[in-house]
Amino acid sequence: MLVLRLNTLMDEQGMDPQQLAEKAGISEASLARLLDKNHLNLCLLTLGKVTAALGAMFRLDVEPQQSSSKQGVHA
Repeated sequence: MLVLRLNTLMDEQGMDPQQLAEKAGISEASLARLLDKNHLNLCLLTLGKVTAALGAMFRLDVEPQQSSSKQGVHA
């Protein structure tokens, strides 16, 4: 979902990945990792730079799990 939203914003602004990486001040490789839906280890600093370069922001939220499901991501 995040990758889709970032790609949509990039398309809406007529940017290609090279232009976005340059505007965000990150390498094209860092942007490629962020936009790779199979890459699960996302860097919040990179995400912040990319969303700022797109004139957007991101929110990170933590919510309690439903009582019927106690599964989650463990660090």
